[in-house]
Amino acid sequence: MDRFAGSGRYGVGLLTSMDKAYRARGRVDGKNPFETEGEEIAEVKLSAAGNEYVSFQLVIEAYTDPVERIRLEASDLIGPVRIDAANVEVRKILYSKTDGSASKTPYTGWWPDPLYDYDPIDVEPTYRKINKRSNVGKNHEAIWLTVYVPEGTPQGIYRGKITLIPANLPSVGIPVKLRVRDFAIPRESSLPTSFWLHPEWMQQFYLMDSVPAEFYKRFADFTGKYRLGPDDPGYVDKIWIEKDGRITFDLGPAIPFLEALAPHTKALNVGLSPNFGTRFTNFTAVERKTGNEVKIRHDFLSPTHKKLTAAYLKEACALFKKRGWWEKAYVEAWDEPGQNDRERFNELHALIHKAVPGLRTLCPIGHMKPEFSNAIDIWVPLSSKWEKNQKFIASERRKGKAVWWYVCCGPGYPYCNFFTDRPGIEHRMLIWQTWKFGAEGLLYWGLNWWKTNIPNHANGCGVQRIEEWPHVPWNAVTYVTYTGGLWIPGDGHLIYPGPCGRPMPSIRLELIREGLQDYEYLKILSDRIKSAKGMSRKLLAEAKALAAVRPCVTSSVTKYTDAPKVLLAERDRIGDMIEKLILLKKPPTSPRSATGRVDSCCSRPDLEDSRGRPRRR
Repeated sequence: MDRFAGSGRYGVGLLTSMDKAYRARGRVDGKNPFETEGEEIAEVKLSAAGNEYVSFQLVIEAYTDPVERIRLEASDLIGPVRIDAANVEVRKILYSKTDGSASKTPYTGWWPDPLYDYDPIDVEPTYRKINKRSNVGKNHEAIWLTVYVPEGTPQGIYRGKITLIPANLPSVGIPVKLRVRDFAIPRESSLPTSFWLHPEWMQQFYLMDSVPAEFYKRFADFTGKYRLGPDDPGYVDKIWIEKDGRITFDLGPAIPFLEALAPHTKALNVGLSPNFGTRFTNFTAVERKTGNEVKIRHDFLSPTHKKLTAAYLKEACALFKKRGWWEKAYVEAWDEPGQNDRERFNELHALIHKAVPGLRTLCPIGHMKPEFSNAIDIWVPLSSKWEKNQKFIASERRKGKAVWWYVCCGPGYPYCNFFTDRPGIEHRMLIWQTWKFGAEGLLYWGLNWWKTNIPNHANGCGVQRIEEWPHVPWNAVTYVTYTGGLWIPGDGHLIYPGPCGRPMPSIRLELIREGLQDYEYLKILSDRIKSAKGMSRKLLAEAKALAAVRPCVTSSVTKYTDAPKVLLAERDRIGDMIEKLILLKKPPTSPRSATGRVDSCCSRPDLEDSRGRPRRR
């Protein structure tokens, strides 16, 4: 861990966003950060494009004295223009306890993950016995900081300061240097994603009779801020039994939920929920005459089940076309079918294709077999099945099919996933692999599966109940799969439930966003390569190698760097290359980049001011 000079009575260190500082004796991914090699540094150095969020961690280390009631103040960032301090967000890192994980964790115990509103913290020194004597050990607390660069911010060097203000010890100012690049990433993600946002767990955690659309929208907007496409609001429509016995559908109640999702996603489920194919095997309808609820059952693929399924899809797709959502439309009728389900699976999907020609069918599936080909328009295999199915993937794409991929309670290490008790680089690396290996989308089954953390009493707005997180520890295992008795910390939740319905992010969610921002760098570079003119062969070869993601970052779905600084250095190289290609289109009279000059791998932007002039030393 790199360290700042500190005040002499306590230390301040710097971690990347991908480092996870354990609660137990300050270990980071299996090592004590205060015993690992690092440099003494003078400032935090950041780099970001417009419309990008960049995060880092400050670690406060107690020596012989406690460090009490530490406040943080962020200054404006001053450069070609002023970036207001309001764009610097400070959050407290909370922990969730993991036990008995099946994810091959390097450590079992308290893992950092929830990010919560910051309030003053204390850091106490710990004591341990060494050579039969009591000695003062070192304890720590890590603080999460995120800087947002508004779109349209001019390129250049921006400087500011983070001030740590303990109540009982001298303050420490940490200089921050931010390099804003000469390009911006788009507001919406270029990668289609489907991350399921479950209203039932909002309802149960906050003990509501039902989830209002505006409440659901709060979580959908929050998910969109992290560049993810929220999906699957559940069956929030209404089914009627008319006086003559006919079944009719009222999609009106579903419209506000779909309106909450549509701005943030490229893929919107017409069926409202996974496994739509079984919707009309067991459902509740309301008698128009009496208002009474009636439970109705039909055999799967019976004539009545088929009729209702086709009728609903026709009506729902007509609504999607009317509202301008048809380009996003798909239906997931069967989640993770087994090979023995082939005949019924194909019959159901033939019905769907006949009822609404052009409606795409999507299917997360643990295997890729030709027998399912006619039924599936968007294949979504597990990431662990990707490399062994390359020939089949290529043949399906020649037919015009799309191929995404997904992770869930598997695969585990050495594959990348979103488990709480795995190193942070793996969460971000999965997005790099999505680009490198050509998956056209990413699906994940749960943003907010909070099942094992439901409180016993309602959350009165403004009054946090004692039974409710964060006043009680968070159970990291919110979903248990009984196949093999696996218990996976973090599986199914990336968002935490804050007070009064405020969504709170996880470290994993932050790292997924950083990966999606990296994805935009790669796409921008790839697009620039296609349009750039006057590029030398050497520069072209270098740009193509970077756009393909070099083996030093990842060479297969199970082989990738575990060093955050390697990934960050490669990201900077990609950013530098984008700026070089931008300059190819600029007039010769404007040769300056975000650091003042065109950067090469040997340039020293820290020796130049914001206008590219040499700094006095």
